Amino acid sequence: MTAFCEAPTDRAVTVELKSQSGVTLEDDLIKALDELLQPTDPGAAVKNTTETPSPILLDSILPRLPPEGQAWFNSLNPFCRRAVEHDLRAAGPELFVRYWKSLRDTLEKLERDFGPSDNWK
Repeated sequence: MTAFCEAPTDRAVTVELKSQSGVTLEDDLIKALDELLQPTDPGAAVKNTTETPSPILLDSILPRLPPEGQAWFNSLNPFCRRAVEHDLRAAGPELFVRYWKSLRDTLEKLERDFGPSDNWK
């Protein structure tokens, strides 16, 4: 590549860099981006879209919770139950079982601040 520098002007200047083979930098970038976005195995994307992960239900981990956790879980209204199920799916069963008290404490604090969760919408 060869670059020339001239005195500054008020005109906008378009610079096109070409390699020795005549390919522009833009062409190189487009080609590199296409290579990144295209899967190496075109059938892999199709195979992966048909498999959906099985949802984790709170009922499935109930035996893993201590009696206090089971009592708390059974006392949840439908609104809070959905929120807790979301947390379970996001964290996974191991972390959920380990940190269920934190979720309980957070819900209790929210109920103190905003009133009973039965009234939430």
